[in-house]
Amino acid sequence: MQIGFIGGGRMCASFSRYLQTCPVSIAGTLTKTDLYLDFSQRKVNAKTLGPFLHACDIVFLTVRDDGILPAAEDIAHSGVDFSGCVFCHMSGSLSSNALLPLSGSRGIFSLHTMTSLTGGYVDFSKVLCTLQGEGAGLSAINEFIKLAHLTAVPIKKEDKLLYHAASCICANFILPLIDTAKQIYSRIGFSDADADALMLPLLAQVMENLRQNGTAKALTGPFSRGDCETIQKHIACLEERMPDFAELYRRMGRLTAAFAAENGILPQDKKQKIDEILS
Repeated sequence: MQIGFIGGGRMCASFSRYLQTCPVSIAGTLTKTDLYLDFSQRKVNAKTLGPFLHACDIVFLTVRDDGILPAAEDIAHSGVDFSGCVFCHMSGSLSSNALLPLSGSRGIFSLHTMTSLTGGYVDFSKVLCTLQGEGAGLSAINEFIKLAHLTAVPIKKEDKLLYHAASCICANFILPLIDTAKQIYSRIGFSDADADALMLPLLAQVMENLRQNGTAKALTGPFSRGDCETIQKHIACLEERMPDFAELYRRMGRLTAAFAAENGILPQDKKQKIDEILS
């Protein structure tokens, strides 16, 4: 099977590097410079695009989310025959509708790999993917998924944004919280290296607890125990010495107490007491 990429960036770098270990052939990658004679005028280089599409069974668009639809429109209006190709973008938030200008092809799809990318090597065989789309090319997509040792689950077109929002909460929102903890360590004299030595094993154990036991049973600490005295001391100390972090502690504390109570970890009377402390 021959596949190609339109667009570069982290997704293209990581995915193409992984695919070098799989029984698929990469026909090539078209960057913006390759695809366009004049990008400002959206003028496609048909002499480059035509042979590229002819060589590919599946073309992955790995451009930025806001560039997927314009790129699809440019390809559709280029005069190049794209009817024999299957097109697939790799955005988490967009559905296959972003490729509607290419609906005259063998299929338009969205394949999203649920992982955090930096451009380095990723073992995508260990990553759950979501697949959505339509067209006769579904068999080719499924064959590719098998050859690439991927695991893909179907997702509804209308659910892509909620899926991506959940992923954002999971992968992004945790980082400012971790950085807040690191700032507190720093202010009381810990070096960055010592702060990391404190945090990273703790975070690793939390993730391991989560993997083994699920979210509810992974919760530990004063909010799981209903240790109201410690929580009261935390907020009093923060208000006195680091008031800029006190409101965050209150908000996350109330959320954690509610989570613990909903999962039967924390009695309701303890939850109410914690809410009073953090109000």
